[in-house]
Amino acid sequence: DVSKVVTVRPDGIITLPLTGDIKVSGWTAEQVRSEVKRRLERYLEAPEVSVTVADVRSYNFFILGEVKAPGKYQVKSHTTLLQAFALAGGFTTFADTNDIVVVRRSPRAGQQRIRVKYADLVKRGDIGLNPGDTIIVP
Repeated sequence: DVSKVVTVRPDGIITLPLTGDIKVSGWTAEQVRSEVKRRLERYLEAPEVSVTVADVRSYNFFILGEVKAPGKYQVKSHTTLLQAFALAGGFTTFADTNDIVVVRRSPRAGQQRIRVKYADLVKRGDIGLNPGDTIIVP
């Protein structure tokens, strides 16, 4: 019996008996099921695998400065910078939308400061937020 309830770790990896570590971040339940089944086939004949998402964990981002509702926001799915501005109620009349900064921490790159102009986001395309991003609107 290899049934197990597991939690996806912050690094996006699960660990199961016989299969070892599997990086599952961004995968659907069906993709996880297929990969677990494929790995178990080395040890078991016709393994039956079911995957159920028990809890969707959210992630946080922070927005500071000249927005109507600065603070910590918790979201359950991929969120973009434009969506973050909408969640924060939009800009105040004093906002400098030509000098927005997204502060992002990365294990490999350390802290990054991404400079953004609101007009460019609207014209050229939005950018996605990562968990823990801090948006500063001067």
